[in-house]
Amino acid sequence: MDHNLPYTFQEDAYYTAEPEEIDLFANLVLACAKNNLSPLAAAQKITDELANLSWRNKRTIDANDEDRPYTTNTTLIAILLASCASSFPPCSVVHEKIFALIESFAKVETRGDIIIPNHSLDKNGGLRNAEVNGGDLRDSIPLWGSRSSLSFSIGCERLADVGVPWTGVEKCGSKEQQRWRNLSFFMARLTVMGVEDLGWKSALQRLLPRYGMPVKGTLAWSGVLAGQVLAAAQWFVHEGHGEWVWRACCRGERLEESVEVERDERDEGAEPKNGHVTGKGRGESEQSQVSKWLFNLENWRNWKASFKEITERIHDPRVHELARSEASKALEIMEDLERH
Repeated sequence: MDHNLPYTFQEDAYYTAEPEEIDLFANLVLACAKNNLSPLAAAQKITDELANLSWRNKRTIDANDEDRPYTTNTTLIAILLASCASSFPPCSVVHEKIFALIESFAKVETRGDIIIPNHSLDKNGGLRNAEVNGGDLRDSIPLWGSRSSLSFSIGCERLADVGVPWTGVEKCGSKEQQRWRNLSFFMARLTVMGVEDLGWKSALQRLLPRYGMPVKGTLAWSGVLAGQVLAAAQWFVHEGHGEWVWRACCRGERLEESVEVERDERDEGAEPKNGHVTGKGRGESEQSQVSKWLFNLENWRNWKASFKEITERIHDPRVHELARSEASKALEIMEDLERH
């Protein structure tokens, strides 16, 4: 399961852009992946092309007197990066190139033309919505406001459909199972890097009973479990991943306790503390919200139980040896983290 898979750029991004536009940006991503362009040079070229297309889009909208937002297709870039990553095994050289490319967007040379039309404004320069972008009235805005501008939460969520049961991911050693494993490593690493929280639609989520895991003993159940376990293990077995998940689960547990205390205080008629999980003050960060529903100790125990189940299915033809091996590594790391 360590061989490279065919590229699927057009299939993954067909609903996001025209084929010619997909090819344009896919070739730039591949140039970086194949070491024909440095990550910074690739980031610069991608940025230039995105800005050019964005201004072209504005001119078309204005010329046709259309009343619709100006767009910059950063989601396409996120999809193509994730698509490329899904073709290669975890920790490949290509993955390292892609992660360096993502980091390089923040280092792109600051020039006057690396700006895009302000999508918050209408054609007359007024705000479409006073709540959008803090009421920014500039005609143009920087393309890369932050790394989250790449919209991986949207791009990876769409590609994560490869991990849906009964799409082939339950078949031992299938290309779908490999691609889901590769994509899961990519999603986990981006989360650990602090680029975006990508727990939604992740294998960690899909291992939980409430999100569609078949009941134990049903037809092909162990194949579905093995496919998800192989992918979920990528959140634990690589350097820094398991520690990140453990800290997030402990943090999520403390947040839940804070919610319980808050409820008790409100029941007693006490004033809520400023900024305390109630939405007052600074409110909850996105990380806190993710931690509460996915990263907590109850789910940690569920993941451990799933890994243990797969390690014990030695003679099951639906369970690939690599799934057992990765589950065993993940289980060992989790138990070690608990001890320390």
